[in-house]
Amino acid sequence: MSIELVPFEPEHLVKFISWKNHLEVIQGFGFTFPLTSSQVKDHYERVRKDENLLQLAVVENGGEHEECCGLVKFYNIDRVHQKAEIRIIIAPGCQNKGIGTKAIEKACDLAFGRMNLHRMYAYVLDFNTASQKMFEKCGFKKEGILKEDKFSGGKFVDVIMYGRVR
Repeated sequence: MSIELVPFEPEHLVKFISWKNHLEVIQGFGFTFPLTSSQVKDHYERVRKDENLLQLAVVENGGEHEECCGLVKFYNIDRVHQKAEIRIIIAPGCQNKGIGTKAIEKACDLAFGRMNLHRMYAYVLDFNTASQKMFEKCGFKKEGILKEDKFSGGKFVDVIMYGRVR
């Protein structure tokens, strides 16, 4: 199994909408409510036009067919200070297969290569141990804790900041 990062296109939205409203995804990111299709489409259009954001679909190549199984986003791309935040969503049916790790590695190759960034960083909710392990496996180091920074599951939770430099 191999994966590729490709430009996120409108045809990927249908799957993305279902992931965005999956309970584990909502909780893992600290979303407080499901989103409607029109809200997700509006968000996609805003992101597509923002020069400081990059959205890539994670596509699994399984022989004769390709399946969109996730999304990688670069937020707050800062070309002066050569850094960006990275976020990732892996479809619930594709989790725990190493796809997220491969996607982060490919995203870092892109960021530190063609995009010429020096630093990538990520914010992970303290209870999302799978994401913590994934970022650590990809060379990200824990840099700090933002105490009670997000409201999730009816309570405030800590957010762990991870970073990786070229």
